[in-house]
Amino acid sequence: MFKFFLVKNFVDVWENIFHVILLNIFMMIVFFGLATLWFVQGFFSAGAVVSFIIYFVFLVLLSGLGCTVLFAEGKNAAAAARAEGVSFRRFFKALPGTAIPGLEAGFVFSVIFLVARYSLPYYVRSFAQSGNFVLLLLAAFVFWFLVVTVLSVQYLIPVMNLLGNGFFKSLKKCYIIFFDNTLFSIGLTLLNAVSVLLSVVTFGLAPGFCGIIFNVTNALKIRLYKYDWLEVNPDLTARERKDVPWTELLVKEKEMLGPHPIKNALMPWKQI
Repeated sequence: MFKFFLVKNFVDVWENIFHVILLNIFMMIVFFGLATLWFVQGFFSAGAVVSFIIYFVFLVLLSGLGCTVLFAEGKNAAAAARAEGVSFRRFFKALPGTAIPGLEAGFVFSVIFLVARYSLPYYVRSFAQSGNFVLLLLAAFVFWFLVVTVLSVQYLIPVMNLLGNGFFKSLKKCYIIFFDNTLFSIGLTLLNAVSVLLSVVTFGLAPGFCGIIFNVTNALKIRLYKYDWLEVNPDLTARERKDVPWTELLVKEKEMLGPHPIKNALMPWKQI
């Protein structure tokens, strides 16, 4: 199953490579602008409380705007996963509708970021000074919460776009999906890490933000076949539920993907 996922994902990204590159350029411009605004807010001078409020508001707004852009491209990734094709028009049309979920995400992620930034160093430093193992346990709890959150949140964009849920319901489902597919989620995270490294080599052009969104969307779409199978087979034992017949479940997906000769793989624009 994972091998097919890698093949399908590569094909989806490669056959939409021009879209991926152009959207990545647009996103990099947007994020550069957001980073500039973040740099500017550092020049505001006020009391400690006011400075922190300004810091937090900027953090929420800028991360929220970033999430808005990423959520909008998730519409295209979902369309590509369903073999419907991608378009810039769909991306820009989706932006207004992703603004509120984007700000909700910006708020939640900002809170998580601040908790991680201040609590984890505090617990570790306090444990080093006092030797109180309760502080070490608290540090471990925060650390593993962050690890699980990172592994879970990668499903957020596809859950919102493939299942049509709002932000908070989608976030809850992300954790459920992670705990039910732990090894697969770790494999997906490794793929995303490789995508980040490739993006550094290509200066963000490919796979970039778009490619990673394609990664997670294809991953969830394929994984959802398991839940369709479980829904029509509710009487399976716990052991039988683990033996998912992926070969049968992916027949339709393989037919939709079809053959991809080397010539077409190297020159996807010839198929346009």
